[in-house]
Amino acid sequence: MPLKEGELTDGAGVHRDATDAVHRELRRCRIRLYVASFLVDVVSAAYGLVVSAHAETHLAATPAELGYLGTAFSGAYGLGCLLLGGWSDRRGSTVLIWASLSCVTFVVLPAVMLAGALEWLPAFCVANAAYGLSIAIFWPPVMRELSLLSPGRLLWRSVGAFNVCWAAGTALGNFLGPTLYGQFALEFTVLCLIACAVLALGTAAFRIRSIETRREDLRTPGVDEARGALFLNLARIANFCAYFAMGGVSFVFLYVASELGFALETVGLILFSRDIGRFLAFAGLRAYGGWHYSLWWLVGIQILAGAALISSAIAGSAWHFLVLFPFVGLFSGVSYYSSLYYGLNLRSAEGQKSGLHEAILAAGFCLGPLCCGTVGNQFPAWPGVVLALPAVVLMLGAVVEVFLAAFWKPGARTGVGPSQAEFPIIQ
Repeated sequence: MPLKEGELTDGAGVHRDATDAVHRELRRCRIRLYVASFLVDVVSAAYGLVVSAHAETHLAATPAELGYLGTAFSGAYGLGCLLLGGWSDRRGSTVLIWASLSCVTFVVLPAVMLAGALEWLPAFCVANAAYGLSIAIFWPPVMRELSLLSPGRLLWRSVGAFNVCWAAGTALGNFLGPTLYGQFALEFTVLCLIACAVLALGTAAFRIRSIETRREDLRTPGVDEARGALFLNLARIANFCAYFAMGGVSFVFLYVASELGFALETVGLILFSRDIGRFLAFAGLRAYGGWHYSLWWLVGIQILAGAALISSAIAGSAWHFLVLFPFVGLFSGVSYYSSLYYGLNLRSAEGQKSGLHEAILAAGFCLGPLCCGTVGNQFPAWPGVVLALPAVVLMLGAVVEVFLAAFWKPGARTGVGPSQAEFPIIQ
């Protein structure tokens, strides 16, 4: 950061002023990323539910066809993240963020209005795939940029704030999407999403010119890399399981709700309660560091979420779902935060690691709707089977994680992960 005229002295105060100015600039840039992430997830959550609702109510889509819609989005998203995640490491983040949001705003969302006018289910599948690919270009560069803007121990807090913001956007989108669609036409709802995407594009359209972040300034002391690699793998398994469940619930729960006679607004409220659970998980994990590199935090909450889904599978009232679904959101928050933080905390190839993190998540989100929709078709007499299947996946995932941790080679378990005391609260 340039100093004002007359400030070039040897005094410590001048150096401190320059450092404070850099930190203020870093913080401003992070805040803009937080706001853009919030807006993008408002659009994404509302988009998925609106497309599914239109297919179910106007096109008489079966549970399997609703699953295909989710698979088209998640498959394209996961493949895009896997193949393109490393682009930002080589080409920078800003241009990719611009390209992604421009495509969503000016190509994909207008195409959804056209698909609605055609009332042709394959057109929605194509639009979903295009949306997933566009968003795949957005998230890995954002995560990489956030990592480079968060030196040292600040990364934990920055990732937490980022998670809180996009989770709040998802919760709001899940509530507003069905509400707007229930009150207005598809076209008006999509126009509202376009307006929100324009705001996201304006917020993210900035370039960092005055900050150079050195790799040695980023590292967090006290993290054993072998132990970090183990917990990164455990968190990735948990994240796959969590988003298998989230994908199945997001795209096929409309079928369960329809069989139980729930109104569309009730569906939005139930999914909103799930996402409030994830939001609270992010907020709590940002304030408390005792979960860092702890197997039992991860596995214990995973088992709790599996039990909630099993209970939901035999529940019959909306109140049961409102009480139980927040536990599913809680686990998705724990697994997501762990996978992202453990990857970025190793401090190398942030874009590639972020892309792999999102690709694993998307693989679960892709298979969840497909598998849940298929079992819903096979067992029409029990709609709750759509929720029982992801419960089984969560339980099996917990077993795999415990097994992997128990049989990890001894040399990889000798390090001591960062404790809560090593992460003081950063204002």
